[in-house]
Amino acid sequence: MKDVFGNVVTTSRPETVAALDSYGRAFLSYGPELPEIIAAADADPGCGLVNAHAAIVHMAFEAARGHRAARPYL
Repeated sequence: MKDVFGNVVTTSRPETVAALDSYGRAFLSYGPELPEIIAAADADPGCGLVNAHAAIVHMAFEAARGHRAARPYL
């Protein structure tokens, strides 16, 4: 499967790709949908791309709390 930007996504879940597409648009526009990527990562722990983006959302807090929250997704 591929996301809206043409990246290959290793998953069998179309919901994961839809979440990545929504996240990509929200990230570029600072949209309120950013946290949805965390739920997608929780639902698809085997997809490295969605988990990496969930970690990025947590790490954007630039604080120890955010870094700790990111660890399970790395």
